[in-house]
Amino acid sequence: MNIDEAKNIMKCAQELGEFLSEIGDIASAIPDPELEKRIRQEIGVAMIKVFRDFMHPIMMQFPELDPDVEDPRLNPSRS
Repeated sequence: MNIDEAKNIMKCAQELGEFLSEIGDIASAIPDPELEKRIRQEIGVAMIKVFRDFMHPIMMQFPELDPDVEDPRLNPSRS
């Protein structure tokens, strides 16, 4: 994988994480606590998979794409 492909995957993975988080926010309004719990658990599973299967391997290959890196030499988008 080249850096441009990695950047595109990271961008999509981060957007997917934001959408999953939004689903969690919506689920908090579900009156059935058991249903809300099941939905939140599945959101958690999905978020773990996005990180483990997409983001983590990319960050191992391209540490500068780690969105949590504060060092601008490693992540120029944070400067």
